[in-house]
Amino acid sequence: MADPIKVEVPKNAVEAQELVNKLKTHANELNSFLDKNEDNWNAEAEAKFAAMQADEAAMDAAHASYVSGNEAKAERRQAVNDSKAKFEALLSTGNSREQRDRLKDQFSGDRDEIDSMSDREVQDLALQGFVCELTERPMPARVQEARGFMNQMFKGNDTWKSKAVTLYQVEDDTVRDFQNRFFLNTLGVANPSGTASGSGSKLFNTSFVTTLEEARLAYGGMNAVADIMTTNSGEKIVWPTIDDTGNPGTVVAESAAVSTVEPTFSEVTWGAYKLTSGRIKITRELVEDNQTNLLSRIATLLGQRLGRVENTLFTNGTGSSQPTGLMTVVPTGTTGSLPTGIIFDELIDLEHSIDPSRRSSMCSYMLADNTFKLIRKLKDGNSNYLYQATANSGAPSTLNNYRYTINQDMPAVAASAKSIVFGDMKAFKIRRVRGMRLVVTDELYSETDEIGFFAWVRVDSNLLDAGDNPIACFAHAAA
Repeated sequence: MADPIKVEVPKNAVEAQELVNKLKTHANELNSFLDKNEDNWNAEAEAKFAAMQADEAAMDAAHASYVSGNEAKAERRQAVNDSKAKFEALLSTGNSREQRDRLKDQFSGDRDEIDSMSDREVQDLALQGFVCELTERPMPARVQEARGFMNQMFKGNDTWKSKAVTLYQVEDDTVRDFQNRFFLNTLGVANPSGTASGSGSKLFNTSFVTTLEEARLAYGGMNAVADIMTTNSGEKIVWPTIDDTGNPGTVVAESAAVSTVEPTFSEVTWGAYKLTSGRIKITRELVEDNQTNLLSRIATLLGQRLGRVENTLFTNGTGSSQPTGLMTVVPTGTTGSLPTGIIFDELIDLEHSIDPSRRSSMCSYMLADNTFKLIRKLKDGNSNYLYQATANSGAPSTLNNYRYTINQDMPAVAASAKSIVFGDMKAFKIRRVRGMRLVVTDELYSETDEIGFFAWVRVDSNLLDAGDNPIACFAHAAA
């Protein structure tokens, strides 16, 4: 076998690319050789193949040497830059020997801290440094150490930084995490930037988003009791159902034919409707000068707005260009004898309108507060409150030993109204597309130096009922 070819190590990027192209061509030649000789393989073909492999190994070794040399250069350059940054920091402290010694100890402690961190924690610090650089903010020494570590991991360049910028422009969960944990923590309201423009997210921190989300989910009641399905996209969900509850088995005679009894197949669907909080617009002076935690209040207002519209639609939505509300699809379990009143026995009738297979401790009531007040006032023939037996202190936590939820979007007591529902509330499914999306902008209103706050969600809802009526309602008598 002939000696392998001699390959010079590339001196620059152009020569390195030429070598990569040769490797690709050589790989194609190897494949062609195998295709041509595979069916008539002999000693001569084996020797030729081995020689071609040796040539490939020589080219590959030259390219690997070039890459390794570049890595070493990058590491040396990073070490020089780190030392330069520390030296400049020491110079900036003035002539105080005590200050310089203290700063040296701080650098040493920061490096020890970085060494003990996880990769994710170091990345967090490095990205915070990137944000500081973009907004010309002071960069703590420990953040500088983390940036240097990340640069070293990526061979002396800022690849990790450019990836962060690219992700920031895409709407996905990774970006939301990036915004909340890095941008908002670094650009918190405690230190607002007066020079940077076009980045409203500088004006609030992660607690803003948390407050908004808590206010949205706490409002109304439907979010608290329904089953929440969260998806990454808004494509339609189709949930097949099958109802065979009316088809019992039968007794047949010997050798008799068996009849065919088909179950009832159906499906329930969920789409994705876009809801918005509407806009809240305030002046920059109000943000910077207020002493009443204004941003937390704005977060609460945005969350309550979304909570109101969600609860209204989840309760009474028509299903036409909006979510399907519970009261739109729930069947009537019991019809009362009074148009504007309730008899306690009728609550028991409502409970037993649910099949025993679905009636368990997981069931609960839902009703408006005035309806609940009417029930609490019910008395027996001796003027004793019927509800008192289950009361411990204040308003009891159960209604006839079942949990209850107050929902102010439930219909009020009135003739023919459906004012109470009871059953397995987890059968009502709320579909969410990802999470809430929050936008804070000062660019849109830059001429008036104002800041706009917006929030959006994409949701739908429906009752998953295969025909066994997991939830039923109480309807008042007609007038």
